[in-house]
Order: sequence, then C-alpha cells, then structure tokens
Amino acid sequence: MRRLLAGLVLLGTLAGAAPAAERVILVRHAEKGTGDDPALTEAGAIRAEALARVVGDLDVARILVSPTRRTRDTAAPAAESLGVTPEEIGFDGGLDGHVAALVAACAGTEGTVLVVGHSNTVPRVAGALAGREVPDLDDREYDTLFLVLGERLMAVRFGPEDGFAGTP
Repeated sequence: MRRLLAGLVLLGTLAGAAPAAERVILVRHAEKGTGDDPALTEAGAIRAEALARVVGDLDVARILVSPTRRTRDTAAPAAESLGVTPEEIGFDGGLDGHVAALVAACAGTEGTVLVVGHSNTVPRVAGALAGREVPDLDDREYDTLFLVLGERLMAVRFGPEDGFAGTP
C-alpha cells in the first residue's frame, strides 16, 4: 500500500498534475469507543499504527486534525514517526466552516498534507480539493483513504496487508 501511494504521488508530481499544495491524503479517524469524546478501540489503535506505516515515506509536511480525541489519537503514531506536530482545525462556523478551514489549511503547503477527520468531513474536503462531489462515508467505514493529486481523486482501502488485523 505504501509503495502504491508513493508511486501515485510521484506519478502525479512528475506528470505536473499535483503541485505540492494539492497533494493531500485524507482518512477518517480509526475505530472509536463510545461516549462524548471517545478514545480509539483496540482495533482503532491498530489501524492508527497501520496508517503511520502507510504514510511513512510520503513527505508529509503537515498533519491536520479536528479537536477530538479520536482524530488526534489516529494521527499520533504517524505524527510521532514523521516528527510532525498535528494542527487542530476547529469547528468554528459549523461543518461548512470546518471544511473550508481544512481546505484553506491545505493550500500553500509544500509536501504532502495528511488530514484526519470524520465520516462527513473527509469526503467534503476531498471533494472540494478535487472539484467534485464525494458522498459521506458510512458510519461503519474506517478503511478508506483518499488521495488528492491536483484534480485527481483516488480512494483506496488499507487493511490486513498494511498491518491491520480486522474489525472485531
């Protein structure tokens, strides 16, 4: 998976399709527990570690998260291994304001941006960056990774071969 993503990033860059400001990886937070601001489950922690392996060689310059524990915890292993401090983007202006702030934060960044969000924010940010509509993720869907290269939008899944043992 990591080689596939690295190859797609390189291909998009060489083809001139992906200025650095438009190279964005977006994922929903990993599996969460219950409650107001839940932590990750054991499966979620395993998925967060898999995400760190997937993005480990992709020149991630910025990591953007929402101010929730589950997005911070999902990004933490990648942030630690990459030496990048996650930046929290708040919910000022509601859902639309949050999405707009994430899109704006992606602009002008050299290197790759990793966005860890939610089932209703990740597709909207991906769609806004690629100039198309992307439906919300199912609430049970945690394994979709979006890659935006310029106006190109790809969705891949990461699973057992990337270090994730499966959903209980």
